[in-house]
Amino acid sequence: MVDKFNLPEFDGKSAYSGAIRFYDHSSYNWEQEWGDLYGSLKPNFSLFAIDVFGTAYGTLLDGNVAIFWSETGELESIEATQEEFFEMILEDPNATLNYDFHLSAIKMLGKPDYNEHFAFKVEISLGGSMSINNLIIMESNKHFRAMANIAKQINNLPIGSVINNISYE
Repeated sequence: MVDKFNLPEFDGKSAYSGAIRFYDHSSYNWEQEWGDLYGSLKPNFSLFAIDVFGTAYGTLLDGNVAIFWSETGELESIEATQEEFFEMILEDPNATLNYDFHLSAIKMLGKPDYNEHFAFKVEISLGGSMSINNLIIMESNKHFRAMANIAKQINNLPIGSVINNISYE
């Protein structure tokens, strides 16, 4: 059985040099922190982790893990238990956590604190590039506010839609 304790560099709060951060749903109220910002897009799951780029991971009522793509407001079940999800991370941290990209970002920008993220200056969903030059370190609540604002505006757009304008609250 694989759990978060088996992940490299697990320090009680994160693993993989902070690429994934863990939350105890009994002590962290993500709904009050940022979940409610998403309105009707807020995922109905039990949050257990958020990666350094702001992607959230939670457990659905059926026990499967779901990924909440914070910048689009999409919830995607991966049809795997938490243990299977942690196995996926161990097998390929680059595909699951963008680990090499994370390490490159640390070299260029420094390591974000536990309450900070690497945020894209122009989010990928808005045409931004997945490059170190497109990253900044941002306080996580501020990052989630920005992503929720984007998600509420683009969530129902068809794939491939041209986005000419995003308003900021």
